[in-house]
Amino acid sequence: MKLYKYKPINNFTLKMLEDSELYFPFPKEFNDPFDCSSNISYAGKKEQHIEFMKSDGKSENEINKYLNILEECDYDPTDKIDKYKSFQTNDYLDTQMVYSLSSVSDNTLMWSHYTNSHQGICIGFEVKEVVDILFFEFDEQVNKIAPPEDKLGLIWKVTYNNDMPAAVSRFEPNQDYFSFFITKHTNWSYENEYRMILLYEDYQKKIYKFRKDILKEVVFGMRISEENKKLVKEIIDKKYISMGFDVDYYQARPRKGTYLLDLIKE
Repeated sequence: MKLYKYKPINNFTLKMLEDSELYFPFPKEFNDPFDCSSNISYAGKKEQHIEFMKSDGKSENEINKYLNILEECDYDPTDKIDKYKSFQTNDYLDTQMVYSLSSVSDNTLMWSHYTNSHQGICIGFEVKEVVDILFFEFDEQVNKIAPPEDKLGLIWKVTYNNDMPAAVSRFEPNQDYFSFFITKHTNWSYENEYRMILLYEDYQKKIYKFRKDILKEVVFGMRISEENKKLVKEIIDKKYISMGFDVDYYQARPRKGTYLLDLIKE
């Protein structure tokens, strides 16, 4: 199975191809402010809040200051989350990194939104399938709890819904926070998205090298300039094809009489 990444032509994209690297952004860097938003209830007993603040490394003064806010809202600051977050040091949106891919390479909206109006490229990666589970193959470890020889990134299929996943309690054990990372509004369903999610704290970095042999396709947008097309081909020819890795080139062209694209192999 192949998954695709739509990219504009810029220095970041060229470096990605040159160095075989993926950049994993934090959710707060996304174009959708609702992406990865949580539905968390912070209602709890006084003792639970104190225990939580202690585990989060808050000082005695900070705890006392926060307790004043809690007393005002009967120990349920859910509706005053902005005040609540001011006392937290570890925002989960700064601890999880997400890399998005798509199962389609001919979506005109994605070409418009993510490739500078069809002037960029779409990169196709071959992903590993093991009993219906998808993995992305890296050239280095991406998961600290995995054995050293395991250099796989687990891929999750995004689900689409008009509502957020069910609310979870901050103070109850075994709560499903993960659903918030792989659920998006139905407006985004055209993206047919898949995601990899990594912990920043594992290696304290946001860039990881992928295996060269999994890059299988480069699709050129219908408005790409000849100069940029040549530039991309020079990198792929030098860094991949000349080293024995097979990469196919495709050119996107409008399908006559429709609003669709045809991807013509070169």
